[in-house]
Amino acid sequence: MAEKRKVKKIPEELSAILERILGATDKQLNPEIDRIFSLWDQSVGPEIAANAQPDSFKNGMLMVKVSSAPWSQQLEYEKSLIIDRINVAVGKRLVTEIRFKTGSIRKKAPRKKPLKKV
Repeated sequence: MAEKRKVKKIPEELSAILERILGATDKQLNPEIDRIFSLWDQSVGPEIAANAQPDSFKNGMLMVKVSSAPWSQQLEYEKSLIIDRINVAVGKRLVTEIRFKTGSIRKKAPRKKPLKKV
């Protein structure tokens, strides 16, 4: 008789589990959410995308997780430009407001290339 191997499970944060479950459901119910999320990087550019990612969208309000408080403050100044860029990329006015919150984001900031020796 073959023995069953014990599989070690790495603990996962409850917020990550809920985000995975609810995020998929939201995107299935509203394809516009998926469109906003998929066009985010292209709309805001690589530097902002490395430090801020969309978290949720409801009734025109886009919640964005930001890597740090200084980034949150900077993006507050650029909020209307970001809204315009997203809406242009999507092709219609979906986002009417953005709120930024500091938290962990999935993407890592790009590495700077080391200087070459001359």
